[in-house]
Amino acid sequence: SLSATTEIEDGGGFFGFWTTFFTAIILGLIGLYLFFRRRSQRPNDPPAIPWALPFFGNLIPFAKNPLELALNGYEKFGEVFRLTLFGQRITCLIGVEAHIFFFNSKEDELSANQAYKFTVPIFGKGIVYDVDPHMLLQQRKMMMFGLSQKRFAFYVPLIQKESDDYFRSTWGDKGECDLFDAISQVIVLTSTHCLHGKEVRQSMHAEYAELYQQLDDALTPLGLFFPNMPLPANIGRDKARKRFVEIFSKIIKERRANNVESEDMLQTFMDATYEDGTHLTDDEVVGMLIALMFAGQHTSKVTATWVTLFLLTNPDCMQKVIEEQKALLPEG
Repeated sequence: SLSATTEIEDGGGFFGFWTTFFTAIILGLIGLYLFFRRRSQRPNDPPAIPWALPFFGNLIPFAKNPLELALNGYEKFGEVFRLTLFGQRITCLIGVEAHIFFFNSKEDELSANQAYKFTVPIFGKGIVYDVDPHMLLQQRKMMMFGLSQKRFAFYVPLIQKESDDYFRSTWGDKGECDLFDAISQVIVLTSTHCLHGKEVRQSMHAEYAELYQQLDDALTPLGLFFPNMPLPANIGRDKARKRFVEIFSKIIKERRANNVESEDMLQTFMDATYEDGTHLTDDEVVGMLIALMFAGQHTSKVTATWVTLFLLTNPDCMQKVIEEQKALLPEG
């Protein structure tokens, strides 16, 4: 009798412990949920897209289709609304008026450095979004010097030749193609020649495109929030960047050894100095080249594809462009 009573009491204590334990966990999760809910709601905040998971917020619909999520928010709340991802509040600005506010805001109001921290492993330490505003301004001036009207006079013939060679070698008189893919390839060729130099363009092979793709592949929803997490894409990104440094360091060394100069962006960054007279390191030169490549790649591909589709669906505009090209460009 005594033995049976002891077992019952022990059993009751055992189950009572686990009941209390799981109750505490459930209450803790509820508290966490309410905490994030309250934290994500402030009096002057724009309306928020509803979410159900604490910390993760709108992750599931964002991962499935970020464009659809943004359009749903725009249709429901208008030009300004926000969503939550991994505990971070993200404000979406859609439309002309909202964009005016965005582009006219000062650095101390909307900090690009804080928003673009995920680019640091790609561009490198001490480049663009890993420096203070004064240093960033100096680096932007270096970039703008290489994008002057004089430099574009040098770039345009290169762009024309690369484009002409590509379409002559890959397109026939008729057929079908993936326009976005074709334009993407052309832009890789033109930007490589203008930005990275003739040495890279002349020796360009599958490895180069693969390395750039590895950098681009790290820009995943998860990678944006956890750029230093040892994810497969992040590991590939780091290896690719290291290889880029090796490639360009060799070219830089050869140019300096042979007193070779050019008017491409690589030479611009090799010759550039900060206000205190110091030159960019080889690693910084590579970072600036990658940053500039990323700045133009996606926007150029999308814009060029859209313009081409517009011309194909508007014959009158297409004819005017053709006439202009015939007038400005040499025969052939």
